[in-house]
Amino acid sequence: MKFTPISMKIIKNMLIVITILGALNVTTLYCLKKIEHSYSDLFNRRLQIITILQDLQTDVSEQNFKYQAYLFTKKPDYLQKSLQINVRINEEVNKAMQLTILEKNKEMLKKIAADNEEYRKKNSEVSSILPTDRDEVAKLFSSLLLPVAEEMMAASQKLIQYHLSYMENGTSFNSELVNKNILVSIIIMLIDFLITLKIINYYKVKLKLSVPSVLTVKK
Repeated sequence: MKFTPISMKIIKNMLIVITILGALNVTTLYCLKKIEHSYSDLFNRRLQIITILQDLQTDVSEQNFKYQAYLFTKKPDYLQKSLQINVRINEEVNKAMQLTILEKNKEMLKKIAADNEEYRKKNSEVSSILPTDRDEVAKLFSSLLLPVAEEMMAASQKLIQYHLSYMENGTSFNSELVNKNILVSIIIMLIDFLITLKIINYYKVKLKLSVPSVLTVKK
């Protein structure tokens, strides 16, 4: 099958249009994949870490409360609950560790785990020398156990703030990425529209020029 110069021109122009549309689709797909990955990181991984750390903070406070209650009441139930919470805090640290990527954040989690172990040891130490005087009990708790719990709270809060800040910045970044994607799509579509319009006008002129010649032949 032989192609006329006009049909070859049509094919060439159509290929240009298809190429531009293909470029638009590829660019859009790439941007969408990038946005999807970024949102997945923000609202899946980081949000999970924040939730785990908030649960950990609740448990640190509860561990403190239960052990303090044991010191003043001497009821074994409170001591048992305090030790159970200590184990739960270690589990929460391990969960957060599995989701953490940055080494410096892993180090902070390891420090929380080490502090939690220190709390358990001091818990055992104070329990073995449990004084009867309430003021002495309060002094032991404030000097040995409370500072460790406060360190755990401060470290976990620092990690929470880090992830919240990253989420806030990441949301802004995603918004910028979406806006850029829209802008690129509009530009490519506009170029595609102009090329298509040029092709249509070109063939309109061709048809106008060919009509008189056909009429002349008929006469």
